[in-house]
Amino acid sequence: MADKKKGKGGDKGKAPAAKAEAPKAEEAKAERVEEKAEAESGHGHDAHGEGAHGAAGAHGAHAAHGHKPNIREYMVIFAALAVLTVLEVGVAQIHGVGKTAMSLTLIGLALTKAAIVALYYMHLKHETKVLKFTVALPMCAPTIYAIVLISEAAWRHLHG
Repeated sequence: MADKKKGKGGDKGKAPAAKAEAPKAEEAKAERVEEKAEAESGHGHDAHGEGAHGAAGAHGAHAAHGHKPNIREYMVIFAALAVLTVLEVGVAQIHGVGKTAMSLTLIGLALTKAAIVALYYMHLKHETKVLKFTVALPMCAPTIYAIVLISEAAWRHLHG
């Protein structure tokens, strides 16, 4: 019976060791995947602040790779968004401009602001083309839907 106890105890001793090795192997694999993604995207850090380093946030990811966030760039983008917002308010206050011209101008300004936010604050500027496409594609669906609805309304107005 002493042999059976040793066998059981030996199995118990091996299981935690095997379990401890599994996370290390997974972490090493995650690091290799992250390095490959970084090489493909052309930048040397995880822009999301996640991955093998965990959900540490953008500042944690930058610090882990020896980079500091570019505060000046964020302030310039903030100023650009503020100027675009002021332009939107100004355009909306202008009287005597056709509704079509005003609508197109406001939509253009809104799309510009959305693109700036996506590229800089969502860090898509440094991502792969595939990831950018996965963000851009769903954004096209409401646009197409809006065009169809506007076209239908115009058709009914002209021919109804």
